[in-house]
Amino acid sequence: MRDFNLPIPPFVGLGIRLDVYEMVNVQSVIVGDARYDVTCIVGPEPGESFDAAWLERQGFEAAPYP
Repeated sequence: MRDFNLPIPPFVGLGIRLDVYEMVNVQSVIVGDARYDVTCIVGPEPGESFDAAWLERQGFEAAPYP
């Protein structure tokens, strides 16, 4: 889990850049309160994979869904 304030509404396929070299792709968008509470399920870029150490370095923390 990680909080972001995005300048545009998220959509499936949106790439979210975490830093200069790292990016995640939105796979699913779940809307809670319109214009405020949105949960995005993200995955790695094509050809990449996530591991626990990488997620921690990017500022993510383990959290239950939802």
